[in-house]
Amino acid sequence: MKAVANGVWPLARGDGSIDSKSPEYQKYLAENDAVVLFLEALKQHQKSEDIVASCCRAMEAICVNDTTCKEAESAGGLKLLTNLIRDQKDCEKVVAKCASCLSCFARCDLNKPKIVRTHIYPPKNRPLKLSHIKTGTTRSVRVSHLAHASQEL
Repeated sequence: MKAVANGVWPLARGDGSIDSKSPEYQKYLAENDAVVLFLEALKQHQKSEDIVASCCRAMEAICVNDTTCKEAESAGGLKLLTNLIRDQKDCEKVVAKCASCLSCFARCDLNKPKIVRTHIYPPKNRPLKLSHIKTGTTRSVRVSHLAHASQEL
């Protein structure tokens, strides 16, 4: 599963060249329920950091428009990701990848208020640290920032 999920990003995102077939592959994956398959894999392999990270990255590559983001939400994607963030809050890699995937699901305007209403708060008002895997920088999110974001919507 990990190898399949890892292969989706370069296939669906490509190298950025003008003659790239990546948009066609991304559309094919989206139309053939790849997001639903990766959500099912997440449910089955919740305890495996690497599989969770790989599936989230694959879904980020596929969920690029309103339609696919709505389908991901309809298939239970928002609930599953928020539950993973809550249940595995001590595993920074899982939290970071699930949060990144949630941000991709927010590409659909209908999902934005749903994501804010999930109330993913750190315990006892402490900062929730998310390690950004590529740069190694650390971000802190406080409850007050999440509350402010919900007021803007």
